[in-house]
Amino acid sequence: MRIALLAAAAAAIAAAPPPPAAPASRDLRTLFPKEEPISAPAGQLCRLPLPVDLLTEVRPGLADVRVFDADGHEVAYALDSGAEEVVAAEQAPVKVLAAKRDELRDAVQPARWRETYDLAPPPAAAHGWTLRLAISAGEFVRSAHLEADGKPVADASIFRLPNLPEDGTTIDVPADAARAQRLRLTLEGEGGGYLSPGFSWTSSRELDGASSIGTPLTVLSTRSADGNTIVELARPLGLLPREIALTNGTSVYDRTVEIWDDGAGAGATGKLGEARIFRLGTSTPIASKQRIAIATPHGDRLRVVIHDGDSPPLADLQVMAWLREPSLVFALPTATGTLAWGGGRAWTPEYDLTGLLDSTAFGEQAKALTSLYDPKTTCTVTVAGAPQANPLYDASPALGFAMNPGAPVDPRDFRRARPLTVPAAPEGLSELTLSPDDLAATRADLADMRVVDGDGKQWPYLLERRASTSWSPLPVEATSRKDGVTTYPLALPATPFTLDQLVIDGSAPFFDRAYRLLGRGEGDESDREIASGRLVRRANDPRPVVIAFDAQRLTSLALEVTDGDDAPLQIEAKARSPLPAIYLVAPSGRYRLLLGDPEAKPPQYELATVRDVVLAVKSEPIAADPLGDNADFRRGRRLAEGDAPMKIAMWAALGIAVLALGAMTMRLARKEEAAEPAPAAPKPGAPAPGDKAA
Repeated sequence: MRIALLAAAAAAIAAAPPPPAAPASRDLRTLFPKEEPISAPAGQLCRLPLPVDLLTEVRPGLADVRVFDADGHEVAYALDSGAEEVVAAEQAPVKVLAAKRDELRDAVQPARWRETYDLAPPPAAAHGWTLRLAISAGEFVRSAHLEADGKPVADASIFRLPNLPEDGTTIDVPADAARAQRLRLTLEGEGGGYLSPGFSWTSSRELDGASSIGTPLTVLSTRSADGNTIVELARPLGLLPREIALTNGTSVYDRTVEIWDDGAGAGATGKLGEARIFRLGTSTPIASKQRIAIATPHGDRLRVVIHDGDSPPLADLQVMAWLREPSLVFALPTATGTLAWGGGRAWTPEYDLTGLLDSTAFGEQAKALTSLYDPKTTCTVTVAGAPQANPLYDASPALGFAMNPGAPVDPRDFRRARPLTVPAAPEGLSELTLSPDDLAATRADLADMRVVDGDGKQWPYLLERRASTSWSPLPVEATSRKDGVTTYPLALPATPFTLDQLVIDGSAPFFDRAYRLLGRGEGDESDREIASGRLVRRANDPRPVVIAFDAQRLTSLALEVTDGDDAPLQIEAKARSPLPAIYLVAPSGRYRLLLGDPEAKPPQYELATVRDVVLAVKSEPIAADPLGDNADFRRGRRLAEGDAPMKIAMWAALGIAVLALGAMTMRLARKEEAAEPAPAAPKPGAPAPGDKAA
């Protein structure tokens, strides 16, 4: 019996189809459109500086940069971004030769605590030493006096205070003082008793193998407004400048410049930097400063605001981005290899060499770190040829992994619709900037927007709330005047309309009058003040007046100007509106943008988890038809679904019950009135009701 069962099982296994083969892993080299041949001594640690042209074609953090050997195998590297100081440090114990503690008291001053320590000098070091004090006390302030062989060499303060973020517990020792026979440290101060610190020596060296490189930025637009020159610049995402330089042909100037993060992906920081730039002189200036240090940008644009005042704009303006040149440190197992980059398809590698470039290293790691910056131990990689197209590159859309339809939506819930034509975007990403009409048709939180295909399935998108701005004229409607105040109702191009700036212009050569800007939002019962101040135009100053405020979503807008006994102004107005954009991941074809569902919940797409990847690739513009009514919209659709019929029936029953109860109450009241007896007639000679007694 057992033999028969085993035979049957063997036959079944033989007849069963073979298990599916494991999918072959994708060749990493197919992810990169560009490549460049490189060569270096096999097995030797080498450094490869990355040119600016490469940085303009890769993702932030160089996620899509790889090194391959001659056999096509991936080579691990350490990325030296050059953006931060790298410090190699050495530590040594401190030998305390003698210690003395004194409590100083007198009749006038509070007690003072003095501690004196004789210390052996540190070991010889080429880069100097820092004396570190380890103190357990929670709060203290002491003066520190250091002598070397009886000669003063340093005076400092050591402290730990609750209102300061960092402690002051180090004393730099000059190189010549570190070679003395004996060091004496005296600590003195009030309160808290003796500190009794521990000591250690630290010798540190800043390693800087990166040089500064500059590249011009593409100017998208330049305009003048309210005494400022505003320049919009394109920023390749792989380019992370530390400074912005404004070169120009003006020989003498002194102006304040602001640099702002802008465009898709811009962070919440907003302003990246601010500084004065100046130049005094012509071909050989007496003094000049043209660079502005900035924080790390995130958006794909930069906005430069130059405060000109009444001066003319800077002539022949050019904007340069300056950054620290990044480099790769690696060892090729073969004499030749390939540098591959671009495409936005690869992920950030996690190589074991990354830890070598920590910001501060000690001991053996510090020695290894130092070797990475020593030209005696590292070579420079030779670029053997010009960049070329990678024949193995797979040009399918970079966002193909996310190009999947989502859950269906019912278009009958949305009041408005806008037909879209999505292009055949090479990377699978297309872009639509919303119009003021779109914003008027959707909710303030923009949660009721969906992009659907012909089957009603929604497609994922990312929302950038302030991708661009637009200007709209606001015609002045019939004005009114009362008690010296003129009211100018301003016609909005859409209702509600979102704006954050108003520009007032007119033919009057001079005015200086108080104003109030009044607006009403969707939930407001009356007008509220948006801004107030004075409309001022100096004599013969042709510039318009700019009124800036936080973005407002309004259904009406009016300007009140206090004229006094002057004639009312003849004004013109225009408004700036911040415009969001949606970045859609979908194949080419016809879609619809649905808007206006008051009960919609915010969409939740997993696309948001790879936001940096999506915004790092190039997008193509979407062609959009005019916004119109949604022919599928059904006002009472939800009343017939879910538990709505039950709720309607319940409320109807309650209404009927209330009406029936009211009718019964009226009937009872009438019966009581009919049953009440009539008053008896008065007897002869008796006073009538209401008459006074005789």
